[in-house]
Amino acid sequence: MTKRFLATAAFLLSSTVLVSATEIGATFETACPFGDCAAGISLSQPEGFAPTPDKSTGIRDNRAFEDLAAAPSGDVFVGVEAALYQDGPKPSLTTGSLSRIIRCDGAIGEPKTQYVYPVSPIPQAATKPDGGNDNGMSEILALDHHRLLAVERSYAEGFGNNIKIMMIDLADATDISAIASLAKNDQRVVPARKSQVLDLLAIGLAPDNIEAMSLGKAKDGADVLILGSDNNFSASQKTQFYAFKLLSRPQQ
Repeated sequence: MTKRFLATAAFLLSSTVLVSATEIGATFETACPFGDCAAGISLSQPEGFAPTPDKSTGIRDNRAFEDLAAAPSGDVFVGVEAALYQDGPKPSLTTGSLSRIIRCDGAIGEPKTQYVYPVSPIPQAATKPDGGNDNGMSEILALDHHRLLAVERSYAEGFGNNIKIMMIDLADATDISAIASLAKNDQRVVPARKSQVLDLLAIGLAPDNIEAMSLGKAKDGADVLILGSDNNFSASQKTQFYAFKLLSRPQQ
């Protein structure tokens, strides 16, 4: 039986088409990214992503399918917030984590390739005694067939969130579809290249739990990058929207 998987994401592909989904374990359904949204699409889950009872393989609790993006070509990208159990540890203050990005054929929903996305180490220690902290890839946005923007969202108890936007380039990255475990792999793997383009704390903002990203238009017609937060239905968190004017976009 073909398994399906579900991502947490919400973004606009145009002024009229909304794609959204919600994280519920290892089942995935999406609204259609192109054409008639009443039809919808389903994306097939590759082997190795379904969690096992002993937690030796598959997605981690609350670090699962978090990212969803549609490319102009029709391909759909799905990202995992942090490493699968078999691929290595989750992020720490000293080490990052090897997440996976899946490229799917948007017409038939079948996986085509997978890539390594290196999530950065947690940038801030908790200031609350015995407090927790985390970092992960919480959203992606496709710019073309190989370049994406990614949100790296970190949290430290007593300190709060930090949000960094990364430019990802999948060109020349290794297809890891056939690699069952990155932690036990002896093949040479080239991860996706990434570079930081924005740090919200560094420019004086106080971001909350940013989990949505989209391109839009300002009233004057300028391109804008829009970020949105998920308040988790918590009275201590905020629903935020940020809009940044784009001065330039990557050239083909």
